[in-house]
Amino acid sequence: AFILVGTIVYNATQSPFYLDVDNFVNLFRLSIEKVIIAVAMTFVIINGEINRLERIVKDTLLFARPSEPQRADVPVGDILTDVERLLGTSLNKRGIELRIGPGVKLNAHLDRQQIEQVLINLVQNAIEAMPGGGVVTVESGLVDGRALMVVRDSGPGLPDGLDVFQLFVTTKARGTG
Repeated sequence: AFILVGTIVYNATQSPFYLDVDNFVNLFRLSIEKVIIAVAMTFVIINGEINRLERIVKDTLLFARPSEPQRADVPVGDILTDVERLLGTSLNKRGIELRIGPGVKLNAHLDRQQIEQVLINLVQNAIEAMPGGGVVTVESGLVDGRALMVVRDSGPGLPDGLDVFQLFVTTKARGTG
């Protein structure tokens, strides 16, 4: 807007007849379009940051105060499909094949969001452990009437003596456990 006003003043002082309505409208349209694009791009960035910060806050609250499980009968295959859809790009980028074993038609009484988050974390850890590619296998089934899910990968494995259930334990240089 300041550039537009400056242009009008400059043109008016050079030749009052030079500035016509078409030039004014074109200058105004170009300026408004640039402002709209800049504002839209800024809103996209702000929205992304809000979502990121919201996830951090939710993760912190979940760690500090776990919610009660919301159990329901859920098709295990649906959860696995969602995990594959969510992490598919990362898997493909790293040359990792996700194999989903038998038992996908199994229904289990569980908290879908909690189990999905556990599976996402396990598959994400496997992806990070196999930068050169590999295979992640997720299997499910019933053992003694209880649902069982197993996640395996072809990565190097964990060092002997590492207690993965200890808070904040990690083998990653920049990890937090």
